[in-house]
Amino acid sequence: MSDSQDITFTADVGQYISIVVNYNSVQFGSLTSGTNDNPAPDQLNGIYNSTISTNANYSLIVNSTNWDSGIGTFNADKMSMDWNTDSSLLNNIVSVTLSTSPVYIHNNTDMMTTTEYHGFWLDIPVGQTAGSYVATATLTYANV
Repeated sequence: MSDSQDITFTADVGQYISIVVNYNSVQFGSLTSGTNDNPAPDQLNGIYNSTISTNANYSLIVNSTNWDSGIGTFNADKMSMDWNTDSSLLNNIVSVTLSTSPVYIHNNTDMMTTTEYHGFWLDIPVGQTAGSYVATATLTYANV
Protein backbone atom coordinates (compact mmCIF):
# COMPACT_ATOMS: atom_id res chain seq x y z
CA MET A 1 0.00 0.00 0.00
CA SER A 2 1.15 3.60 -0.72
CA ASP A 3 -0.13 7.10 -0.28
CA SER A 4 0.95 10.31 -2.03
CA GLN A 5 0.29 14.01 -1.80
CA ASP A 6 1.15 16.85 -4.18
CA ILE A 7 3.13 19.75 -2.78
CA THR A 8 2.98 23.15 -4.50
CA PHE A 9 6.08 25.30 -4.62
CA THR A 10 5.99 29.07 -5.28
CA ALA A 11 8.63 31.71 -5.84
CA ASP A 12 8.31 35.41 -6.57
CA VAL A 13 10.91 37.07 -8.79
CA GLY A 14 11.10 40.81 -8.23
CA GLN A 15 11.60 43.40 -10.92
CA TYR A 16 14.98 45.02 -11.32
CA ILE A 17 16.37 47.74 -13.50
CA SER A 18 19.96 48.92 -13.76
CA ILE A 19 20.84 51.98 -15.81
CA VAL A 20 24.16 53.44 -16.91
CA VAL A 21 23.86 56.77 -18.73
CA ASN A 22 27.09 56.91 -20.72
CA TYR A 23 27.30 60.71 -20.96
CA ASN A 24 26.90 63.53 -18.47
CA SER A 25 26.68 66.59 -20.72
CA VAL A 26 25.65 67.68 -24.20
CA GLN A 27 27.50 70.61 -25.74
CA PHE A 28 25.50 72.22 -28.56
CA GLY A 29 28.31 74.71 -29.26
CA SER A 30 27.75 78.18 -30.70
CA LEU A 31 24.23 78.60 -32.12
CA THR A 32 22.47 81.49 -33.84
CA SER A 33 19.39 83.28 -32.54
CA GLY A 34 16.27 82.38 -34.53
CA THR A 35 17.46 78.92 -35.63
CA ASN A 36 15.50 75.71 -35.15
CA ASP A 37 16.27 72.00 -34.97
CA ASN A 38 19.96 72.45 -34.12
CA PRO A 39 21.19 68.86 -33.53
CA ALA A 40 23.54 67.92 -30.73
CA PRO A 41 26.97 67.32 -32.31
CA ASP A 42 27.90 63.71 -33.14
CA GLN A 43 24.61 62.22 -31.95
CA LEU A 44 24.37 60.03 -35.06
CA ASN A 45 27.69 58.49 -33.94
CA GLY A 46 25.95 57.15 -30.83
CA ILE A 47 27.81 59.14 -28.18
CA TYR A 48 24.65 59.90 -26.17
CA ASN A 49 23.45 56.52 -24.96
CA SER A 50 22.22 54.54 -21.97
CA THR A 51 22.71 50.88 -21.15
CA ILE A 52 19.63 49.33 -19.57
CA SER A 53 19.50 45.93 -17.91
CA THR A 54 16.10 44.77 -16.70
CA ASN A 55 13.79 41.79 -16.35
CA ALA A 56 10.55 43.74 -16.88
CA ASN A 57 9.00 46.36 -19.15
CA TYR A 58 10.31 49.86 -18.51
CA SER A 59 9.63 53.45 -19.43
CA LEU A 60 11.74 56.57 -19.83
CA ILE A 61 10.46 59.87 -18.48
CA VAL A 62 12.42 63.11 -18.88
CA ASN A 63 12.04 66.59 -17.48
CA SER A 64 14.28 69.61 -17.95
CA THR A 65 14.90 72.94 -16.34
CA ASN A 66 14.48 76.10 -18.38
CA TRP A 67 17.63 77.42 -20.08
CA ASP A 68 19.42 80.17 -18.12
CA SER A 69 22.52 82.24 -18.77
CA GLY A 70 22.29 84.48 -15.71
CA ILE A 71 21.31 87.29 -18.08
CA GLY A 72 18.59 85.67 -20.18
CA THR A 73 16.36 82.60 -20.14
CA PHE A 74 14.28 80.52 -22.53
CA ASN A 75 11.88 77.65 -21.97
CA ALA A 76 12.70 73.96 -21.69
CA ASP A 77 10.27 73.27 -24.53
CA LYS A 78 12.83 74.61 -27.01
CA MET A 79 14.63 71.24 -26.77
CA SER A 80 13.35 67.94 -28.14
CA MET A 81 14.57 64.37 -27.70
CA ASP A 82 14.38 61.14 -29.69
CA TRP A 83 15.61 57.64 -28.82
CA ASN A 84 16.35 54.52 -30.80
CA THR A 85 18.35 51.30 -30.46
CA ASP A 86 20.14 52.33 -33.70
CA SER A 87 21.85 55.73 -33.53
CA SER A 88 21.67 56.18 -37.32
CA LEU A 89 17.86 56.26 -37.06
CA LEU A 90 17.68 59.24 -34.69
CA ASN A 91 15.62 62.03 -36.22
CA ASN A 92 13.65 65.07 -35.16
CA ILE A 93 10.48 63.88 -36.90
CA VAL A 94 9.34 61.62 -34.06
CA SER A 95 11.01 63.49 -31.21
CA VAL A 96 9.27 64.57 -28.01
CA THR A 97 9.36 68.17 -26.79
CA LEU A 98 10.84 68.46 -23.30
CA SER A 99 9.26 70.40 -20.46
CA THR A 100 9.81 71.38 -16.84
CA SER A 101 7.10 68.79 -16.09
CA PRO A 102 7.89 65.09 -16.60
CA VAL A 103 7.42 64.02 -20.23
CA TYR A 104 6.84 60.38 -21.16
CA ILE A 105 9.42 59.43 -23.82
CA HIS A 106 8.75 55.74 -24.37
CA ASN A 107 7.79 52.37 -22.98
CA ASN A 108 9.99 49.42 -23.85
CA THR A 109 9.26 45.70 -23.67
CA ASP A 110 12.87 44.55 -24.21
CA MET A 111 13.58 42.56 -21.08
CA MET A 112 17.32 42.16 -21.36
CA THR A 113 20.41 44.30 -21.53
CA THR A 114 20.10 46.84 -24.30
CA THR A 115 21.66 50.11 -25.40
CA GLU A 116 19.45 52.97 -26.46
CA TYR A 117 20.74 56.07 -28.20
CA HIS A 118 19.50 59.59 -27.55
CA GLY A 119 19.22 62.50 -29.94
CA PHE A 120 18.64 66.13 -28.95
CA TRP A 121 17.61 69.19 -30.95
CA LEU A 122 17.53 72.79 -29.74
CA ASP A 123 15.62 75.81 -31.04
CA ILE A 124 17.05 79.25 -30.24
CA PRO A 125 14.31 81.90 -30.04
CA VAL A 126 14.47 84.95 -32.32
CA GLY A 127 16.19 87.84 -30.53
CA GLN A 128 17.55 85.63 -27.74
CA THR A 129 20.06 87.49 -25.55
CA ALA A 130 23.66 86.41 -26.17
CA GLY A 131 25.19 84.27 -23.44
CA SER A 132 26.18 80.78 -22.33
CA TYR A 133 22.97 78.99 -21.43
CA VAL A 134 22.62 75.93 -19.20
CA ALA A 135 19.72 73.55 -18.58
CA THR A 136 19.60 70.27 -16.68
CA ALA A 137 17.53 67.30 -17.79
CA THR A 138 16.64 64.37 -15.56
CA LEU A 139 16.25 60.96 -17.23
CA THR A 140 14.16 58.56 -15.14
CA TYR A 141 13.98 54.90 -16.13
CA ALA A 142 11.46 52.81 -14.22
CA ASN A 143 9.88 49.38 -14.45
CA VAL A 144 6.21 49.51 -15.37
